[in-house]
Amino acid sequence: MPRIPKLRSFRQADSLWYRGLDALCFPVDTPFLNGPQYHWWVIYDEERPIGFAGLYVDGDEAHFCRAGVIAAKRGLGYQRD
Repeated sequence: MPRIPKLRSFRQADSLWYRGLDALCFPVDTPFLNGPQYHWWVIYDEERPIGFAGLYVDGDEAHFCRAGVIAAKRGLGYQRD
């Protein structure tokens, strides 16, 4: 069962560690947007981060803004759970 904790702050998503995970999931030319209205979760398989998901909140609306899984773990249902 994967573990999916929420990042404590949107600022954590600007860290080199998180940006590295993003680069493993998306092509370099895919823009990464972030700010106080963004909320991020990291997907762990065992203790290794394998993907993430983001939610953009605008007033009373919320939208998934970005979700990705590293290539080696795609097709195993992580985004389905």
